[in-house]
Amino acid sequence: NRVQLKDVRQEQLQRFFNEKAIKRLDGKPGGYSPSMCMLLFNIINGGLKKAMELGYIPRNPAAKIHLRPRERGDKRIFTVDEQNRFEERVRADMKHYQNSSVYLLMLHTGLRVGEAIGLQKGDIDFKNKEFHVKRTVGIITKEGGSGVEFYTADPKTNLGKRTVPMSEMICRLLAEQIEHRDKLVEAMREKWIADGRDAEIIDAGYLYLSDRGNVIFKANLDHRMDRLLREADIPTPRVTLHGLRHTFATRWLEAGQDVRSLAEILGHSDVKMTLNVYTHSLPEQRRKGMDAMAAWLAGNTENSE
Repeated sequence: NRVQLKDVRQEQLQRFFNEKAIKRLDGKPGGYSPSMCMLLFNIINGGLKKAMELGYIPRNPAAKIHLRPRERGDKRIFTVDEQNRFEERVRADMKHYQNSSVYLLMLHTGLRVGEAIGLQKGDIDFKNKEFHVKRTVGIITKEGGSGVEFYTADPKTNLGKRTVPMSEMICRLLAEQIEHRDKLVEAMREKWIADGRDAEIIDAGYLYLSDRGNVIFKANLDHRMDRLLREADIPTPRVTLHGLRHTFATRWLEAGQDVRSLAEILGHSDVKMTLNVYTHSLPEQRRKGMDAMAAWLAGNTENSE
């Protein structure tokens, strides 16, 4: 519906940007990236700011809009040694906080954080050793700009809804997580409902619930990961949650596995994107490549003589 310039309100704009983060204008699955949302904001904010300067409106209703922040430093990944130290620290942390298993899940399957914490019991198929990615979850700013709310959405791409095979390690990891989740719900459900928690979320089977009956927040995982990285003596710049996905993709190719399968596991339709964005040439890989080339040249030189 058309709205006159003088009637545009902050809550209307906040609702618009919340929706665009999870639902595109063109009808394609998923929402716009943080950079695209920022582009839309700059266009709208610029127009409203000019309208205010010209006296058409008394104030700019876009001035206090909250946007989903962009990830910083995503291209930093673990070396093999760093990954081993990080995993050792995570397993120690799981003895006190079982939900830390989500770090290992992302690191060994390439899931995005919203996909990982969006997994439900019904998505896991232990018989066929696979799980199904059906949704992504997160939190967005409420329309009035005060507080946040939980949302679910389709995965980011057309192939985002996918089936991911599980290694024996991931099978054990998820079985332990489900056992922990079921015991937590059995012990706390009555109190959570009395405290006003959403019964639909509690009963949906989400694997990663907090002690308060909510799906765990990405921000809390960020903070905990910072501490785990320090305790594992991982140097800066820090590896982000999304960097776990990058690390998985790189390890896959380092192990000599094919790119097409990797693209399908990550939910990509374009293999070129998988190679360009989600893989990184590490110093040790470059050295091995140079040594291999030198050995090949030396062998061919000897044969020619």
